[in-house]
Amino acid sequence: PGRSYSCRSACDHNCQWFFEVVSRTAKRLTIRQIDHTETKVVGISHYDGREVCYPLGKFSMAPSLRA
Repeated sequence: PGRSYSCRSACDHNCQWFFEVVSRTAKRLTIRQIDHTETKVVGISHYDGREVCYPLGKFSMAPSLRA
């Protein structure tokens, strides 16, 4: 909690999102997009030995946060 992460659009490298981790459990993250007030709960996946979440939903070309 308290750490910030960013991700870029796969289609437009100039488009970037910033998120802050509000809280976490072993399987879920509560995140808040920087400069927004609402929070969102997302699941944590594992890919290539790292934790991954999809803050905007899981779809083709979806941005991901990796820790």
